[in-house]
Amino acid sequence: MNASIAPGAQDPDRRPPEMADLPGILQAIYAATLRPDPWLGIMTATAPLFGTGKALFLQVDRIMPSASATDAIGIAPEYLQAIRNRNLDQDAIWQAVLPLPVGSIRRTTELRVGDESARGPLYHQVTVPAGLQFGLCANLENNAAYFANIAFLRSDRDFTDDAKAMLHLLVPHLQTALQLSRHIALAEAGRREALLRFDRVRQSMVVLDRSGYAIYSSQAALELLRQADGMSLRFGRFIFRDIALQTEFERLVRLAVAGPHDERSHPPYRLRVPRLSQPSPYGLSVITISRSTDRALLPEGAGCMVLIHDMAGLTPLPVDRLAWLYDLTPAEARICEALYRTGSIDAAALELHLTRHTVRSHLKTIFVKFGVGTQGQLMQRLANSARLAEPGIDLLRQ
Repeated sequence: MNASIAPGAQDPDRRPPEMADLPGILQAIYAATLRPDPWLGIMTATAPLFGTGKALFLQVDRIMPSASATDAIGIAPEYLQAIRNRNLDQDAIWQAVLPLPVGSIRRTTELRVGDESARGPLYHQVTVPAGLQFGLCANLENNAAYFANIAFLRSDRDFTDDAKAMLHLLVPHLQTALQLSRHIALAEAGRREALLRFDRVRQSMVVLDRSGYAIYSSQAALELLRQADGMSLRFGRFIFRDIALQTEFERLVRLAVAGPHDERSHPPYRLRVPRLSQPSPYGLSVITISRSTDRALLPEGAGCMVLIHDMAGLTPLPVDRLAWLYDLTPAEARICEALYRTGSIDAAALELHLTRHTVRSHLKTIFVKFGVGTQGQLMQRLANSARLAEPGIDLLRQ
C-alpha cells in the first residue's frame, strides 16, 4: 500500500506504540551510549516504535565542521553518501528544520514545499529512490556550537499523531543520551591521549586487572620485556626467572589491588629484578589506583599499574632546569633526583642521609609544586621532565 495518510490519521496497518514498551526502549537507549557507535544502537532500538526501519541522525559541529557526523540505519550506502555530501544551503527541508527550537517535532509534510517540481534534484535523485519521502524529526540541540537532529523515515505513508506523541516522550531521553555519548566519547579520547603520553616519554608501563592479567602495555614496555633478562610478559602474565621474585611480585599485586580506594595517596610497592647481563637491576613499581582521576584515564577494569625502569638506561634528570621550572629548593631538587633514580623513599633517604620522615615532609611540598597527588604521578612527571636533558629539546618550546 503506497497511499499516504493525512497528518493526524491513524495508521491502519500498525497499532499505536504502547506505553508499556517505553521502559525497555529507554534501557536500550542508555545502554547504547556506552557503545562506540551509540546512535546506530539508539535508532535501531527506537525506529520500530514508529513502524519503520529507517532513521537518520545528524550532528553539526559549527565550531569544527569537519567533526560533524551523520549516522543512519536502513538507508543504502550510496544514498547515505549522497545525503552526507548534499549542499545544505540548497536543501529545503534542512533550511526549514534548522531554525526550529530545541525539542520541536515536525513531520516533513509540515515542512516541505507542496509543489513536487520545486523540491530540487536531491528529492528526485535520493529521497524517492531511497524511500525517504515521509519523515518525523526532532531537534535535540541547537546552539552556537552544535546542531543535532534525529529523523525517522518511511516511503509509504505519513507518521501518525500517536507516533508524534511517542517521539515527544522520547526527546528528553534522546537529549540526555546525546550529552552522555558526547561525554563518554571525550573521556575515551582523553584516556587514549593519557596512555599515549607514556609512549611519548618512552615510559614502560603495564596496566593489570584485579586478577593480575595485563590489559594494556605501552609500546616501550613491550619492547623492554621482549629483550628483558630475568622477566617477561607471557599470555598477559608477568613471568620471573626467580621463583621467589614471582611470589613476591604476585603478593605486591594483591596488596596494590586491595589497597585503599578513597582518594588517599598510597606509596607504590617496589621490586628489584636482578639480571645476568649487567649489574644494574630492573626496577618495578606496583602502583595502587586509588584516585578517581587515575581510574578515569586508565582502561576499564584496571586493578593496578606497573612501571618498569631500566636502571642502566635511566635518563638523568636535568636538575637545574627542573628546579627553575618548578621553583624547587636545592633540598627538594636533590630529593626528586634521588627518588627518580632509586624509585623508593627509603632508598632516597638512605642515599641522602636523611630520615624517611624528612623526605616525606619535603614530598608534600614537592607534590604541590608539581601539581600531583601521589608518588606514582610524581614519578611520571619526573619521567616526562627527563626529556629536557635529551639533545635537541628546547625548554622554551615545552
